[in-house]
Amino acid sequence: MKISDDFKKALSQMSDKEKDKLILRLLKKDLVLTNRLYFELMQPASVEDLRENTLNQIYKQLNYVQNNFYSSAYAMMCLRDSSGLINKHLSITKDKYGEIYLQLNMLDYFLNQNAENLNARLYKKQYSLNVYIITRLYKLLSQMSSLHEDLRYDFKEILKTIAESISKIPTLMETAIFRGFDVNWLFNFNFPVNTIESQKELRANAYLKS
Repeated sequence: MKISDDFKKALSQMSDKEKDKLILRLLKKDLVLTNRLYFELMQPASVEDLRENTLNQIYKQLNYVQNNFYSSAYAMMCLRDSSGLINKHLSITKDKYGEIYLQLNMLDYFLNQNAENLNARLYKKQYSLNVYIITRLYKLLSQMSSLHEDLRYDFKEILKTIAESISKIPTLMETAIFRGFDVNWLFNFNFPVNTIESQKELRANAYLKS
């Protein structure tokens, strides 16, 4: 529903008591908004503290994956659950830098912990997971391109370690090559600003569909 000027005017004319009651009723139905307002108004923790708390939750989930690696499909489900934690953090804090930080650390930790598990599986059994990872990296490089150069530099080392992990997983490296993702972008910390256009083109041609 579009909020018209007349509707905004009518809201502004409500008494403070009526507004308070309305806000509380709405917040009970929208947990995301409630958490965001609680963070902004009460400041229970800093953005950095919440970021690290989210990362610890992700590590806990991924540790379980490493010790219970049933299949690549299961691993991808757990990665998506971890991404859900990141989305929750972003919805509360609007921490764009933290979104990239958390996604990169999630992928780095997962690849480093599960290289042996991934190498033990055939390419066709790992196809969807590989595509998911490469698609995620395309998106992250696109997001990083919009950051200030000094902030981008914070991610130089972790990009290199992700590249090293990919190089140790032949099926994932094959997927990267086939889908136009140059792992040297990560090794050399030198990626094109049009990665988002490359991603759109590949997706249009179904190369990035998982």
